[in-house]
Amino acid sequence: MRGEKAPVVWEVKHARFYGRHKQDELPGPPHTLIVARNVLDPGEVKYFLSNRQVGSGDVTLEWLLRVAFSRFSVERCFELGKRELGMDHFEVRCWQAIHRHLYVSQLNCCIPHDL
Repeated sequence: MRGEKAPVVWEVKHARFYGRHKQDELPGPPHTLIVARNVLDPGEVKYFLSNRQVGSGDVTLEWLLRVAFSRFSVERCFELGKRELGMDHFEVRCWQAIHRHLYVSQLNCCIPHDL
């Protein structure tokens, strides 16, 4: 895998994992638990849990790792988008509050400021 400065080497183990349902305390559907350790920095360990099973259909361990390690770039994209919309310091708890904020932000852009 390619890091920002140099290639990064990961040692990876995966196992089938069964969570527990809260209602009846029985095992839930199978998940895949992935543990990745940076070989060059053994103190850096990452854990990933997926609801997809390695070997079912076209799901491979390499594909799951690509998805898991691409998470940072996706989160960075969301962070930049929120900043552009003025929502970087805006926390809401309902859909209606998001709509209100977006409407006020649009009005702020459309109203001439020299009035």
